[in-house]
Amino acid sequence: MQPTPPQRAAAALGLTRTECVDPALGPGSCAPLDVWHAEVLDRVQLAD
Repeated sequence: MQPTPPQRAAAALGLTRTECVDPALGPGSCAPLDVWHAEVLDRVQLAD
C-alpha cells in the first residue's frame, strides 16, 4: 500500500521536527543532521 502525497509530507515533516533533536548537539553534529533533513524534505512531491 502506497502512502498518499499528504501522508508522505506529514511523515517527512515528522522526521524533521526540531523539537526531536537534542538541544545539546553542537554545530558539528547539527550540520550533517540539517543536510539529512533537507534531503528528506526534497524527496516529498509537492503536487501530483
